[in-house]
Amino acid sequence: MVNRVTKMKAVRRQVRKEGPLVEVRMPTSERVKAVAAIRTTGAQVVESQKDDLSSKSCALCLGIGNNLSEGTEMMDQALRRAVNQKIPVILDGAGLDSCEQSRKLAEHWLSQQAVTVLKGTPSEICSLMATPPIMEEEAEILAELSKLSQNYHTTVVMTGKVAYVVIDRYYWKLSTTDITLEEREAMGTGLIAAYLAVTGEIIACLDGLSALEGAIKVCQTSNRTADYEEILEALAAVTDEEVVNKVSLEKGIL
Repeated sequence: MVNRVTKMKAVRRQVRKEGPLVEVRMPTSERVKAVAAIRTTGAQVVESQKDDLSSKSCALCLGIGNNLSEGTEMMDQALRRAVNQKIPVILDGAGLDSCEQSRKLAEHWLSQQAVTVLKGTPSEICSLMATPPIMEEEAEILAELSKLSQNYHTTVVMTGKVAYVVIDRYYWKLSTTDITLEEREAMGTGLIAAYLAVTGEIIACLDGLSALEGAIKVCQTSNRTADYEEILEALAAVTDEEVVNKVSLEKGIL
């Protein structure tokens, strides 16, 4: 546990010290939540479609949503720029399970091996699988997530009652809270993007998810409502020790 706290402190300190620039290209509803979460870390944000600072960004936070008319061309340009500049990309899965065009665009990007981290809910992630697993069977879930990771050469994050981070045959399992708050998905994506700007994808995913869950649990234990505003406030104040004490983590290999 001491080692985990030390690593988390180092990453969070690096983000605060460097204030890396994170480019966010998402539909408005998700973008607002992701940007707010990113800013709690000390990272800076490029979100304006006309902003020319994107060439200096250290990570790209990308989301298609279910409205392809909302900046899809800008997203595609941002992705190509990220690939050329070799900066990490996180793709949020919102909309993939409800819009076939969004799913096909995501599959196209993934097939180009342009996505560092793919993150989504079980429904969103399973929409990209040839054979979706039975959700009650953990071994089957992990096997399918591993296939997805290997097929697209990406780290796959699936949130839900349990959060899984899978790369190739390795997996990490995090305990999560039982609240179903829509905003938490975009907030988690934003936090991972902020950490991706300074560290590798596994550490970024684990630290981002852990920070969010830790903040939610801090709200719950202090009898706060754990709504969007309360979680943002807790994110800015939660300590690394609180996160590690409140969020269990298990590692394994398939």
